[in-house]
Amino acid sequence: MISEMHSNTVTTEHKTTSDSYALRLGEGLEFGEFCPALRRLTVYHVLGASRQVSLGYAEAYLLEYFITRPDEMISRQELLDHAWGDRIVSQGSLNQAISTLRALLGDDQKREVIITVPRRGYQFNADTMIDWQDWLICKQQILSVNEVAVTPTPAPLPDTPKVPAITSEIYRFIMPAQWTLVGLLSLSLLLGLYAQFFYTVFPPYSSEQVITARTRITLVAKDQAELAATRKLLSPVLQQLDVLGGGQMVINRVRNYLQFNRWCDDGTLQRLLVHIKHLQTIEDGYLQGCLR
Repeated sequence: MISEMHSNTVTTEHKTTSDSYALRLGEGLEFGEFCPALRRLTVYHVLGASRQVSLGYAEAYLLEYFITRPDEMISRQELLDHAWGDRIVSQGSLNQAISTLRALLGDDQKREVIITVPRRGYQFNADTMIDWQDWLICKQQILSVNEVAVTPTPAPLPDTPKVPAITSEIYRFIMPAQWTLVGLLSLSLLLGLYAQFFYTVFPPYSSEQVITARTRITLVAKDQAELAATRKLLSPVLQQLDVLGGGQMVINRVRNYLQFNRWCDDGTLQRLLVHIKHLQTIEDGYLQGCLR
């Protein structure tokens, strides 16, 4: 079913429900379910893993606007008017929001989902969208990957011939030792595979705390060198973060992106993904709108 979805192109009115949209992400190994009302993108991997991402207001408005106008060239001014309304923001805010959406959609390299139309605007690729009924079937297949398969009951073994008493004593000694050795070898193999998987998915990281006037910030990076570079990048914007009202924040460095995670007073978690090249030009209003 998943392979069929890659070649299945349908009209827009059959691709969504009234409150959710299904999208094909990146190289086709991930799919997204976007709910504009909750500003939430749920990402499903074909191997069964899933994660939820909370979008900022601007990103959510832009993504919904793109999805409802597939293959239509939309000017930059029209996107600014829709996402920010009467607020006065620079072109850099739109660039940052588009960059964030491309990263979430696995499109930051090829840029085949949100297509740039030079000196005019942007166009959303309709082939990215998936028929909703097809998506429900595909989603069930993805979720079933994690279900535990039922093991059939083996047929009873035939009666074994009786062996002399001396042979039986030898078997009583040798067989447990053999199974113990097999078990130890199997355990060693599993531990090796687990260690390799763990350090691939969760590599060792370094962290440190930075305390400003109103905010306690924890910086996380893969090593000390990247941690020092991240601290240097954030130095000019630490004062901007205090305007959010203080509290606790975790800033995680993921390749060329910084993920801001802020815990609000009501217990909710607000997230913002920023490319490092846009960090110096990010505006106070943009931070306030996404993290408050």
